[in-house]
Amino acid sequence: MKILLISGHGAGDPGASSKFGVEATETVVMVQEIQKALAGYADVTLYPTDWNAYSDLHAGGLKVKPSDYDYVLEVHFNACVNDTAGDGKTTGTEIYVTTSESGVTVEQAIVNQIAKLGFKNRGVKRTNFSVIYNCKKAGTSAALLETCFIDDKDDMTIYNGNKAAVARAAAQGIIDGFGLKKSGSGSSGQSSGNTSGTSGKKVVNAKCASPEAFIKLIAPLCQADYKKHNVLPSLSITQACLESGYGTSDLYVYGGAAFGIKASGGWNGKIFRKSSKEVYNGVTKYEESDFRAYDNLEASVADHGEFLQKDRYKKVVGEKDFATAAKEIKAAGYATDPAYTNSLTNIYKKYNIGQYDSVVSGNAGKGDTAAQSAPGTAGTGSGDIQVGSSVTIAPGAVYGGLSTARGRQVPAVQCGTKKHTVAAIEDHKGVREAKLKEINSWVAVSSLRASGGGGIKVGSSVTISAGAVYGGLSTTRGQSVPAAQCGGKKHTVAALATHKGVAEAKLKEINSWVALSYLNLV
Repeated sequence: MKILLISGHGAGDPGASSKFGVEATETVVMVQEIQKALAGYADVTLYPTDWNAYSDLHAGGLKVKPSDYDYVLEVHFNACVNDTAGDGKTTGTEIYVTTSESGVTVEQAIVNQIAKLGFKNRGVKRTNFSVIYNCKKAGTSAALLETCFIDDKDDMTIYNGNKAAVARAAAQGIIDGFGLKKSGSGSSGQSSGNTSGTSGKKVVNAKCASPEAFIKLIAPLCQADYKKHNVLPSLSITQACLESGYGTSDLYVYGGAAFGIKASGGWNGKIFRKSSKEVYNGVTKYEESDFRAYDNLEASVADHGEFLQKDRYKKVVGEKDFATAAKEIKAAGYATDPAYTNSLTNIYKKYNIGQYDSVVSGNAGKGDTAAQSAPGTAGTGSGDIQVGSSVTIAPGAVYGGLSTARGRQVPAVQCGTKKHTVAAIEDHKGVREAKLKEINSWVAVSSLRASGGGGIKVGSSVTISAGAVYGGLSTTRGQSVPAAQCGGKKHTVAALATHKGVAEAKLKEINSWVALSYLNLV
């Protein structure tokens, strides 16, 4: 589980202060001590303590992406009671969440633990403070902790007497609220599949590491579902990418859903409550809604196909042209966002989603590349892949097989030019996959390349896989090839050579070398 801790104020803003302390100083102490207390339980990052998150937000945006984290805690100290003499009673500790937060189990646990040290428990409250509101808007649950009152002598006597204990109490609340286990003593947080990063719900789908990884996972399922529900695969895939944030949203990870279908109209299955962006009469608002949830990704894809069988989507079902299908699904009221069709179209073009419509009769060859691969086949040279073949793994590939690792990204160190040996080939969940001897794991054949370039020669027309890097012997070696040059854009092989032990091709249009393992014959 990934947690971001933010120390309130700083960068020239002292916050509240009294003779007992300065807020900007004490919030740094708190986040540093909380981070220590959470060591081994979660992956904890501190928002740079010499920055001011509030100022950063209002000057253009936070310096980090809230969506990269499972939970955000912003730490502050309260003020304005001016009890500098002490009256024998603490004013206490409290915590805030946004008005759209559905669960407060973690926050209640935090203030409960801190209150055990002698502070009055002022409970959980709801206010849309700027930083936590921005985090929640990005899809990450967040809270603002008012540790205690910095101008109350009784509060600060407890706090200054043992600052580390107060921080450990806050950390313990996080541990208890999420049900975290320390590394080596069982599973913990998101990595284990036992708890959610937001409300303690079970992880259903592992968060995808990249858009390419998610597309490789969802595409075969949408292609298979087409045979049953007659919904164009490219439409289903682009919707899944958009609705699930390429397999990273809470609804996807904890609700098992790749599509944001509201739990209304007689739905009797599982539900997942979350905030969603809606646009009514040109006005954008965020509202809490119940969405359909599932036990696995396959069930989500199947229900999406079934959902579109409603009469209002009759112009979508059976449509073989992506542009028309994308227009009609918006017109039928699937989404309130007026830019919905454009968003789908951008994904379609950026990731060459049209290639997955090759399963549709009459659509073979559609998409942005001239030669398409049918499900279970590969690009460059993979048509010849068999048991015993020497192969490389394309960047962004995900594990296959039937274990819990399915859908997780293959580490970059195993991809690129590193060679593997095919030990077995089988079909799993409709996907042709190869078991690789060196990593003892299954990978889709479509993510493999026959070692050595698979027939690429001078004059060959090729495309470059996403994630490719430059080769050759210049200073650009190892730098990423711009996305604009990858995907469906065609290149011509001008020369072949081996550089630093890697078989590479010089491409005429960009006058640069790229490893053969990144290239696909057209």
